[in-house]
Amino acid sequence: MRSSIYMLVILMLACTFAYGQTQLTSGKVSAKFTPEAGLTELKFDGRTVMIGSSAHFAGSQFTLMRNVPTRDWNWPANRTTPHYAVKNGKLINKIGHWKDRTTHVLQSQDNRYTVEHRFAMGINVTFDHVLAANDLTMTITIDNQTPDPYQLDDWLLFLVKPQGAAKLTHRMGNYYPAGDNYSPVSTISDRNWGMGISYIKHDLRPMMIRLNARPQYRDYQFDCWLKDSPIPAGSRSSYTIVLRLDQTPGDWKNLLEPYRQWFSQYYGPAQYHTDFRLKVGVFACYLEGVTPTNPRGYFHQLDRTGWLPYLRKQVGHLSKYNTGEVIIWGATGISQRGVNYRPDFDVMPPILEQGLDQLAPFFQSIGNKRFGFFARPNTIAYQETWAQDADVSFNPHDPKHVRMADKRYERLADKGATAFYMDTYGADWGAYPGAAKGSAFYLKHLRDKFGPDALLVSEFGFDVFSVYAMVWPNASDKLGQKPIGAFAQWLVPGSVEFCRAYHVDGVKRAWQMGAVPMINDFSVNTALMQMQNQYVNPDGSSKVRSDCQSPKVQAVSSPLGLPQQKTGPADQTTSPVDSLFRKD
Repeated sequence: MRSSIYMLVILMLACTFAYGQTQLTSGKVSAKFTPEAGLTELKFDGRTVMIGSSAHFAGSQFTLMRNVPTRDWNWPANRTTPHYAVKNGKLINKIGHWKDRTTHVLQSQDNRYTVEHRFAMGINVTFDHVLAANDLTMTITIDNQTPDPYQLDDWLLFLVKPQGAAKLTHRMGNYYPAGDNYSPVSTISDRNWGMGISYIKHDLRPMMIRLNARPQYRDYQFDCWLKDSPIPAGSRSSYTIVLRLDQTPGDWKNLLEPYRQWFSQYYGPAQYHTDFRLKVGVFACYLEGVTPTNPRGYFHQLDRTGWLPYLRKQVGHLSKYNTGEVIIWGATGISQRGVNYRPDFDVMPPILEQGLDQLAPFFQSIGNKRFGFFARPNTIAYQETWAQDADVSFNPHDPKHVRMADKRYERLADKGATAFYMDTYGADWGAYPGAAKGSAFYLKHLRDKFGPDALLVSEFGFDVFSVYAMVWPNASDKLGQKPIGAFAQWLVPGSVEFCRAYHVDGVKRAWQMGAVPMINDFSVNTALMQMQNQYVNPDGSSKVRSDCQSPKVQAVSSPLGLPQQKTGPADQTTSPVDSLFRKD
């Protein structure tokens, strides 16, 4: 029923706005425009690719019930809209293409069509279209002159018209950045043409490109949904989509080249070096192990005997094998105060804290192994009640949050740690406006701090994260995490995915696809090392990848000597993440 309504709307637009049409042509691409609907038809080599409206948009004007918080919006999963919670805001008005407005064509020549729509309530919207070669770049700019925030909810409404069966790649199933969406792109092709859809200049503001099949009409509805990026009163924001058309169906590299070009210019290649040797996970505690006599759930009485007996038992056999970094999971133990695993990941029982200086010499003694820790900087813990802790989302835009997290990394790095698996990092997307951007800021901050040779892994990842750290792929099966592979390596040269393997075939798949596998300590054996020799050189460089650099330092047995910074209540310095990205 909903598809029928959309089709009726599009047909009405086509009939109503036929008057005053402008047509632009570039090579085999032609596009028709009207002042009211913007782009109405797109053709390639005389064949209709899609019809609809680029001036179709909807948004919410709302008032905040309290000032924008500096820490955590605490938005619930079920919101009144995708953009604000009842406790934070109240809807004032829905403003979109159906409202009365005046239209002004600003340009309609030189392969550019720009029209402005002015709404009486103070929202001015500009729709800009630039046709160059086989690319059509569409930009919507919202100028919010109302006294309240405005959120763009959705934009574009087209029906894509493939002739025969259509092939889709990189289809988005959720908002970027989130979930299984590595990049905000999609492609659709038939036997005559292919179209790539790229969301560029996005500044990590969430968007979902939707291509929904309508089997009864043999076409696809194409639109974009947006959220979590309120436009403050008196400010403006833009969103840009690039459509590339080509006669070679299914060539996703060509169709998505506009996104790769923009991404490369803005972020560049991966900023780290990679040792492809097998990573080893060592688990210090487990929830099921919590008992009255073992309240922290440690394995083998680790909190009573100290590091060395435990490590000799768990990883002493690694002295026979050419493995990579060893990562210690859960050194803090299971806290009775909750918030597990702990964001204060450097706080351990006294015997473990006092024995931290033993770690670097021990790992050096079993074959110059590098080592590190499970870290969870995604939240900041605080005492909620006498018996229970709670947490707020880590806000990298807050200098005090940054300093709090920095000191934890610095303390462990000073003991020789050069590897950090950042559990749940990035899972706070949507916790507050700019959360994804803030998380990327801090990841770059850590990379700048530790340099290219340190191993940083983010459990939640997307393309921007992979510039600064290895990412944990979202897709998994019985073998373990499944690498994205070709697209990620094409988009971010030198980027590597970190895959926990549940089976020897999962280890093999990771190496074959140019990723780094990690397996439990007790699973390391001679057969795995023989397999490693097929894909990895003795120095840790890959036999599969040629775009990655190896770490210059294979083992660290002395402190990194990171500069210590003073902080306190009087510290009013700006956040070190405020100016890390290049600007357009």
